[in-house]
Parts: sequence; C-alpha cells; structure tokens
Amino acid sequence: MELALKVKGIPYEYLEEDLWNKSPLLLKFNPVHKKVFWALAVMVKTSGEAQEKAIKEMFEKLILLEEGLKGLFPDGFVASADEFSKNVLEWIMFAFFSSYEAVQEVLGINVIDPEKTPLLFSCITALMEITEVKESCYPHEKMVAFLKSLREYALKTTTA
Repeated sequence: MELALKVKGIPYEYLEEDLWNKSPLLLKFNPVHKKVFWALAVMVKTSGEAQEKAIKEMFEKLILLEEGLKGLFPDGFVASADEFSKNVLEWIMFAFFSSYEAVQEVLGINVIDPEKTPLLFSCITALMEITEVKESCYPHEKMVAFLKSLREYALKTTTA
C-alpha cells in the first residue's frame, strides 16, 4: 500500500503495526477474519515432510510463473518507475516477492533461484532497483526478525 501511495504521489502517514497485538485501526481497515495474510505461510509454519511438500509445490508454481513470464517478456524484463505505476503484474510480483531474501534467510532455501527461474529473478531484481520500490520495502532485518518470530510461534502452536 505504501508503495502505491508513493508512486502515485499521494501524501500519507506511515504507521507501523504490532501484528501480534493488532490495533483497532488495523482491524477496522482489514476486517476479513481480523487477520493479516502472509505469502509462503505454509512453509513458514511447518517443518519436516509437510514443509518439503509445500516447498516442492511452490517451486512447481514458480516454474509455471516463469513460463508465463517468458510469454509476456520474450526479450527480457525492463522495469521503470513509470511503467511500474501502470502495470498490475509488477505490483503483484512486488507484493509476493519483495521479501523473498528474508524468507530465504529464515527457511534456508532459495525461494527465487536465478538458475531455475532466471526471468522471475531478473524481474524482481529490476523492480527492486526502482527508487520508490526500494524506499517502500520493509527493512530486511525487521522482516527476518518478524518471520523468525512467526515461525517459532507457529511451530510451537502446531506441536503443542
């Protein structure tokens, strides 16, 4: 959301939320099940065989995405701030993959592999070079800490 406002030049006030203790404001504007949804949730909250299955399924979907991207960008991918503000696919890719390095660090797997999915990797790399995108990314260290905390909590509650 912050990125959309920044790219469109809309003034806003950034408020950081404690997602373990959601504020009334967050609950008001995100009423669906009073939850915040997370990409790669299955991999973060599982281990062992269940996690391996989730990783395999994720890679199958990423390969499928890679093939689709080849059809859209046969000559490679070039990102620009102007195009980014107009392209829904780029927004979706940013939303799903902007924190992939933190996920990789926490789970110890290469979520985005430049050898298996080179076009996807180059798309994400190019998007992350756009100034507005860089400025809108959640700080890596905070995302790693959050994902570690989320993973520890999820593993505790699933084994308890």
